[in-house]
Amino acid sequence: MSRRVTTWTRFEVAPKDGREILVYYIHQHVYLLVSFNLVHGHWESKSRPLLSSAEGLVWMDLPECSAECPTGEERSRRGRS
Repeated sequence: MSRRVTTWTRFEVAPKDGREILVYYIHQHVYLLVSFNLVHGHWESKSRPLLSSAEGLVWMDLPECSAECPTGEERSRRGRS
């Protein structure tokens, strides 16, 4: 596994291995979770389409969750309470 990227980095060098990364769109002040679609060969975001140009985009790996961070299942249970 490659070294984790923990600082904002040029989007042109973002990993195209299918994992989710954190992207910041500088011109609109928007954060996105994106991944590279290995089947179709393009970047995807669940919240909005990505621009065809990487201009104004920077990325970093998602921060690691601390031991106190709830898992997805725990967050779901809290939402039902």
